[in-house]
Amino acid sequence: MSGDLKAKIAGGGLVALLLVAGVNAWVESKVDAEVSLRVNKALAAQQEQTVSSLVQHTKDLEEVYRVRMDLEKRLEECRALSGDELYDCYRRVLSSGAAAGGDNATEGAAGAVR
Repeated sequence: MSGDLKAKIAGGGLVALLLVAGVNAWVESKVDAEVSLRVNKALAAQQEQTVSSLVQHTKDLEEVYRVRMDLEKRLEECRALSGDELYDCYRRVLSSGAAAGGDNATEGAAGAVR
């Protein structure tokens, strides 16, 4: 084989290797981009769920605060009474707190009575 032919074959082989390497790099970058896109979509979905949970939690806290303020106002009105009227007033407040806010509101109102 002549030197020119060997050089051409070697050059062609080198070009083929570079072409294959370039294609491989392109494929890897495309796969990396797709994986990155999937990860970003998953993170975005998780963030949306977190925000939704925080919004609901905030609404729940606002409701708890509203119930508490209402119970405190009613208990304050009861403090002006005495005897059976006082007892009946506290009982009404406690039962309305249980209906409005569940056990926690009842416990809070019971603590205020004590």
